[in-house]
Amino acid sequence: MKKNFFSILLVLFLFSCSNTKNSNITKYTNETECVKDNFDGTYVIKAWGTGMNIKDQIISAQKKALNDILFVGLTYGKGECGGAPVVAEPNARKKYEDYFNTFFSENGDFKKYIEVLPGANVYKNQVVTLVVKKSDLKQKLIKEGIIKQ
Repeated sequence: MKKNFFSILLVLFLFSCSNTKNSNITKYTNETECVKDNFDGTYVIKAWGTGMNIKDQIISAQKKALNDILFVGLTYGKGECGGAPVVAEPNARKKYEDYFNTFFSENGDFKKYIEVLPGANVYKNQVVTLVVKKSDLKQKLIKEGIIKQ
C-alpha cells in the first residue's frame, strides 16, 4: 500500500514538473530587449550580464547588448527598435574579428556607444537598462569601412 502511494505521488510530482506552461520559468528570458526608441538615434534596451560583481555584470550586459544589436538584431521587446542587425553581412564578426576584438576589449571603443541609463537600477537578476547610441555606432562602422551606407 505504501509502495503504491509513493508511486502515485511520484507520478503526480513528475507530471506537475513537466507542465511548465504556467510556471515562472517561461516568463523570463535573457534576450536583449527593446524598451523604446528615443527617436534621436538612441535606444533604451534591457540586457542581461554575468559577473562576480555589479561592475562586471554591467560590462557583460553592455557587450552582449552591442553584440546583439550589431550581429543579431533586436527581436525581443517592442518592435520600434527595428529587428535587423546593424552589420547585415554574413560572418562579419569572423571576417572583421581583429577589429571587433579590439572594439570589445577592456579599453575598446564599445563604452562610447552604450551606457547605463541615468537613474536606472541594476537589478539583482543581472538585468541592466542601457542607452545605445545606435546612429553614432553605425556612422563609426561606415567610417571604418565595416558596413556600407
